[in-house]
Amino acid sequence: MILFNFKVLHKVMTATMCRKPHFNIANLLLLCFSVFFTVISNAQCPQNIGFESGTFINWECFAGNIDGFGYINVASTAPIADRHVIIANSVPQLKDYYGGFPINCPNGSKYSIRLGNSNTGSQAERVSYTFTIPPSQTDFSIIYNYAVVFQNPNHAAIQQPKFTAKVFDVTANRYVDCGSFQFVASGNLPGFQVSPVKADVFYKPWSPITIKLLGYAGKTIRLEFTNNDCTPGGHFGYAYIDVNENCTSPISGNTYCAGTTDSLTLVAPFGFQQYNWYSSDFSTLLGTSNTLTLSPPPPPNTTFALEIIPYPGLGCLDTLRTTIQYSDTLFNFHTLDTLATCSSSGVDLTLPYVTAGSSGGLSYSYFTDYSQQNYLPTPSFINTPGTYFIKGTNSEGCNAIKPINIILKTPPTLIIKNPPLACAPQKVDLTDPTYKLGSDAGLIYTYWKDTLATIPIVNPTMIDASGTYFIKGTNP
Repeated sequence: MILFNFKVLHKVMTATMCRKPHFNIANLLLLCFSVFFTVISNAQCPQNIGFESGTFINWECFAGNIDGFGYINVASTAPIADRHVIIANSVPQLKDYYGGFPINCPNGSKYSIRLGNSNTGSQAERVSYTFTIPPSQTDFSIIYNYAVVFQNPNHAAIQQPKFTAKVFDVTANRYVDCGSFQFVASGNLPGFQVSPVKADVFYKPWSPITIKLLGYAGKTIRLEFTNNDCTPGGHFGYAYIDVNENCTSPISGNTYCAGTTDSLTLVAPFGFQQYNWYSSDFSTLLGTSNTLTLSPPPPPNTTFALEIIPYPGLGCLDTLRTTIQYSDTLFNFHTLDTLATCSSSGVDLTLPYVTAGSSGGLSYSYFTDYSQQNYLPTPSFINTPGTYFIKGTNSEGCNAIKPINIILKTPPTLIIKNPPLACAPQKVDLTDPTYKLGSDAGLIYTYWKDTLATIPIVNPTMIDASGTYFIKGTNP
């Protein structure tokens, strides 16, 4: 276990000549680290489909209105302030006014967007992304994440605020079956909650949905997200959106590499109500959660079937298949078992030492649960103790997930009293306990010449020169 203790440095002034003493008030120095967190995008995903450039590049924005009959009329436009909004992830995360949930997607990405606002007036907004699925990629999926906030007026369903997600097959000139989802303001929608701020506002925090596009290799597809207010114009609706920049097979984890022969975990697509894992001939039910752990890994070319059952009104029942593959690429994934620090500084799970010893070139994902359904929103700043999970994945698709225990300690109290004036040839003993009265008991003290504590004082009991010195107190 590696223990990172809170470090406090205090200045101490001494003098070796009989002159008017000059003392500095001890300063508490907190060291902060600047973090650069890089998200490694899957090369199979279209560029900037997840807004990770911090812009709407490759997206097309639309704005307009919804008429009294429920028809949406929008025209292409440059992004409009407060209607097409890029939201950068931040620490601490900003919260939605009505729902209190983070406005950034908890999938670990750097940017999300907001479509619409809390203004009224029958406004409608849309963003769309058009791309061609690679000819060789017959098994293609997209995971998008959404959160919505609606006023729920006493209107007919066609008049209500709503959020719609659709997939359009440009090649065939038709919308994709089971790829369209519509959320309408209603008090009985599953997953919706009443706002604690306003009783007629309903919200749904971030949720993922997987769009499976099997057999669309080489076809041009358009992804559409549309938001609108109520048709009479007196009630608002808006949505938050993000798209995962990982467009691999709907079932991940089917590849294992040299060095990972203990087990293999298959991970199903997100956003479904129920999962049933079967052997290839459906004779044996193997599991009913979104993950299936196989120990030891089955032989290569073994096939499994997964039945995915959607929530009512959110897609179609379907069956997916996955085939186990083996790669000779060596895969090593290591994490620290435990990280301990002081509560004021938090823990950064993205720093290289956390995964030291792992194979090079791995991409990392961070979760609050082993089943990988809940991303850790800000892995670079963890200020709540508990167990979290880090997943490492290489370019071959081999991956593993491991827990890490976070311990947050209370920072110690260190009080330093400057020593009295000393006259040559007198010496000053910085280790004198009277200079530290009021500090926490049991602290371990070290003595330094610089604020970064890199130059130790050889003999802190025999200070014979005027100057500023530093005492560091560390709790066990």
